[in-house]
Amino acid sequence: MKLVLTEKPSVAMSLSKVIGANQCGDGYMEGNDYLGSWCVGHLLELSQPEVYDKEPDAEKPYVRNSVRGVRP
Repeated sequence: MKLVLTEKPSVAMSLSKVIGANQCGDGYMEGNDYLGSWCVGHLLELSQPEVYDKEPDAEKPYVRNSVRGVRP
């Protein structure tokens, strides 16, 4: 079984339709070997600017025209 976790119920409901999880439980959707559930609020956030590298490291290549700090 695969877990799909989202930030809010409406997103979980939409994804559940796509993956075929159509059985509704208390705080989750289940079906087609998937379990979709949700939290309330942001699951990830950006770090403070001082956490990111000031200069790119030659051993850690960046993708040209990419967002600084995001590596392939």
